[in-house]
Amino acid sequence: MTREEDRARRLAERLIRACVAWDKDQAERLRGQLAELGSVAVPVLVPLVEHADELVRLYAMDALQDIGDPSSIPALERALHDPHGDVRIEAAETLTRLQPQKAGRSVARLLRSDDVYDRANALWNLGRLKDLSLLPEITRLQESDPDAALRRIARVVAIQISEGVPGLVRLLADPDADVRYCAIEALGAEKDPAAAPALLDTLFHDPIGRVRSHAGGYLRDILDESDATALERALNDPEPLVRQTVLGSIAALTGERALPLLDRIALHDPDEQVRKGARYVMRLVRTGKMPRWTATGPSPR
Repeated sequence: MTREEDRARRLAERLIRACVAWDKDQAERLRGQLAELGSVAVPVLVPLVEHADELVRLYAMDALQDIGDPSSIPALERALHDPHGDVRIEAAETLTRLQPQKAGRSVARLLRSDDVYDRANALWNLGRLKDLSLLPEITRLQESDPDAALRRIARVVAIQISEGVPGLVRLLADPDADVRYCAIEALGAEKDPAAAPALLDTLFHDPIGRVRSHAGGYLRDILDESDATALERALNDPEPLVRQTVLGSIAALTGERALPLLDRIALHDPDEQVRKGARYVMRLVRTGKMPRWTATGPSPR
């Protein structure tokens, strides 16, 4: 056993103990260290995909997603049948990223699950895969799924696959706010700068606050740092959620340059939650922990 293999084994043992103790901070650190080891950690991580503890399984799959070694795919395909929904969702997400050309059929099995969250997660992952052969399955859900929210997601994903960004941008004008919200989610997954003007227009003009907020969140993954000032106009939005989300986007784009703005909002915004949010984002920026927005698909409800 090499020194790195022994280190991977010891880190995996510590990861198990942290998960069993529900120490998520420690578990996240250990997951990151295992991922940094790369393929040498795969032999100790793959068995953890079937560990008795659900949290161990989730962190193991998260590390395998970061490593990207295709030898983990058979274990991940088995995890699509895990009794816990969160594990099935993580397995589908990891498969989508590890083998985007082949994962479609495996992930599509979840479209026939009795669990509405399985079906929703499968739809979002299939939207990223762009497999036209799966459109009939998605159309079936759009037309006949018993859950109205799932039918909306299926409609958006079908357009994401068949028309791409132009079709999703067109949905930003749909009269149904939930469809617009889902279209923003899909555009966030696309990360195409061509969508930025339409998302900015949604941020400034959509009549529904949560839709404006969602657009402001995903713009952080599309705009460049030099474009961050375009978001500042939204800091006058009447909806506190929008102001708070846009603050996070500006900070994610500009880092420490956002601190004076954050300080001003923390002192003077009329809403207490926005002021608290600004102080929290300041701490994240100063400690280098400011996250990007992540497109994972909204809940079907």
